[in-house]
Amino acid sequence: MTQPDLTRRWLSRESAATYLDCVTSTIDRLADGGRLTRYKVGGLSRFDAREIDALVLDGDPAKTPAGV
Repeated sequence: MTQPDLTRRWLSRESAATYLDCVTSTIDRLADGGRLTRYKVGGLSRFDAREIDALVLDGDPAKTPAGV
């Protein structure tokens, strides 16, 4: 049985926008366009900071190494 990845840093929509220094509608647009994964947790949207970092670095969150 594999262990869950507990190293993820989850950000709310507002925190993700602050992290990227943008408005929340930009986060929504990135998620709606499939460039950023929106995880639903108890009805709340959460974003993985590693995916955001990957998006900023090279535009493709799927290329982020698991340990980053």
